[in-house]
Amino acid sequence: MNEEAELLGALLPSSPDYAPIIQAVREKYNLPEISPDDDPITEVYLGDEIVPIEEFRQDIRNRILENLEKIMSKSFFEKYQSTKKIVDADYQSELAKYTDEQKLEIEPIFEYAKKSSQATFQILDIQIENIVNMICLYLFTGETQSAPDEWFSQVMATTNSGESTIIALVGELTNLDLMFKEIRALHRKTFGPKRVKLTAKTAGAGYYMQLRRLGKKWDFIVEEYIKRNKFSLPSDKTSKRYNEILQKHSKTLRKRIERSEKILSLLVK
Repeated sequence: MNEEAELLGALLPSSPDYAPIIQAVREKYNLPEISPDDDPITEVYLGDEIVPIEEFRQDIRNRILENLEKIMSKSFFEKYQSTKKIVDADYQSELAKYTDEQKLEIEPIFEYAKKSSQATFQILDIQIENIVNMICLYLFTGETQSAPDEWFSQVMATTNSGESTIIALVGELTNLDLMFKEIRALHRKTFGPKRVKLTAKTAGAGYYMQLRRLGKKWDFIVEEYIKRNKFSLPSDKTSKRYNEILQKHSKTLRKRIERSEKILSLLVK
């Protein structure tokens, strides 16, 4: 991916999408065109006034946003616009139209939509910030830099209602080997090294969990467990050995159900 990133970064100043923006900024702030061998520009003026660097960066950013539909792909532009609209929405004024009882049901939906959109918007907005950085570097030093990794793929963790989720954006030029390594590393960092695994035995406990939820008696559930697994028990139901084996199967089933309940709670989240 380094070769693609280097090529795209080197060509950005001559791109028909960005060259007009760079030229307009040069003219506005009277910036000379310099090469990497020249001394870098350290201060920006508008007339006789020094322009703060953040104000200068915001000017470039605004110009990119004004031409976003032309610069970026249709899918990027539409997703950026839609998520920004949701993120910037004033839900409190919208909620004022509803009764207190209705608000209890509607507000969580609004909150979920906003936080979900924030994650996507953040990923997209980083792309724009990267372009601003590359243009600033070129204007101040005459140098270009490799296109950032976020242009090819991005992985990030987001939290919604206390639950963490990892989001990955993958493009045609994404190095999938590196992407999966990054996902694994972020997954370990976000959720910890230990994971509860759903085995065939754990999944098979679903039927017995269903019986419990239907209010069936525990003795009946244990009998079903023994019958379905074709376990053999002593013929004398009053013997000590019969009771020991029955209790053993009962304890095993209970542990399997408890483990499955824990995993179920994670799946539901």
